[in-house]
Amino acid sequence: MPLSKYIDTLLQFAGSGDLEYEIVRAKKEYFARFGVSSNPDGIFENYMLNFVDWYVFDRPLTNTGKTPLWTFLDRFSNTLDEKELEIYRDMTRNIHSLFQVIKIGDEEVKIKELFDENKFIVKDEMPKGFCKNEIFEARIIPYGQDYCFGEAFMFHPLQAVKIILEKIKRIKTSYEPLERLKLIQDLASRKFKLEQYRHVDALKFYKD
Repeated sequence: MPLSKYIDTLLQFAGSGDLEYEIVRAKKEYFARFGVSSNPDGIFENYMLNFVDWYVFDRPLTNTGKTPLWTFLDRFSNTLDEKELEIYRDMTRNIHSLFQVIKIGDEEVKIKELFDENKFIVKDEMPKGFCKNEIFEARIIPYGQDYCFGEAFMFHPLQAVKIILEKIKRIKTSYEPLERLKLIQDLASRKFKLEQYRHVDALKFYKD
């Protein structure tokens, strides 16, 4: 069974039952970063995918202080079979970061994580329009002996590659996760503005 099926089960749990109201609050938090409401008219599907990805894997729940993924494991670890339990535990070792495409194969892609410069081969269905040297925000998840992509991507324009690499270089020696996260979120906000004003040169949004 593909990893996406296990993620779908996790998503269903994270948006139902006693977590139904939690996801509403989380939407408001997430989209406040972009200066819009939690359900703006014409919101891009990609940003909704990124919201769900953040909510499930990164956002602590109000009552437990744990993410929906860890809460799922707490509740169902005794009922999951051995294989399922291993898959969901492996999900906790996901890597959310900025990556750059190094090489594209028929059924895999070689990418470099840009803060620590670790390289990964991801065996998964390639997103449409993937191209060499492109920088993107994503989450990679261990699955068996391989890595797969999560559901969400944030692609930055090729024109901004040099600027983004310079921004990364400034904080590269910092091992403070918050500094890296701030940069990832800042770049996502810049991309959001670019999506709204596509007639404007992309570099104007990425320059300081």
